Amino acid sequence: MHRFFFLFAFGLLIGSIGCTPTPSAVPYPGLYPALSTGPVVKTPTLASASPSADLVISPDQFGPEPILVTQGKIIAVLSPSDSVQWEVSYDGKFLTAITPAEKMRAPGPGGWLFRTTAPGTSDFMLTSIPQPCPGSAPCPSMPARLTLTIVVEK
Repeated sequence: MHRFFFLFAFGLLIGSIGCTPTPSAVPYPGLYPALSTGPVVKTPTLASASPSADLVISPDQFGPEPILVTQGKIIAVLSPSDSVQWEVSYDGKFLTAITPAEKMRAPGPGGWLFRTTAPGTSDFMLTSIPQPCPGSAPCPSMPARLTLTIVVEK
C-alpha cells in the first residue's frame, strides 16, 4: 500500500513538471481574438440598468426633520442593516416603489428606490422583522421602527 502511494505521488510530481508554463508558451497578444487587447465593451448589469437616484436618504436621516423632494424625482432609501429584513410602509399616493416586490424586505446595498408621483406628505416607516428565537434564547422585546417624513413638492 505504501509503495502504491509513493508511486502515485511520484507520478503526480513528475507529471506536473511538464505542465509548468514557460514564457514561450504564452500566446502573443492578438493571436487569439478572445485575448486581444482591443477596446473593452461594458455589458450593462442590473445595477447599472436600474434608474439612478436623484436623492439618497441614509439611515441617520430618519427622525423628526422632514425630507423635501420635488415631484417626479427618484429617491433611494438606504437600509439601516443588511442583516435584518424590513417591512416597508409608505403612502402610495405620493410614492411609487421601483424596487421589485421580492426585494422589499431586503433591498441590498442600493436600498429601496421610489419615484415621487404627486405633491403631498408621506410617512415612510421601516419595521424590523425579527428572526425566530433559537431554543431558550431570549427574543428582542420590540422590533426596531424607523420613521421618516417625506414632503413631495411640485
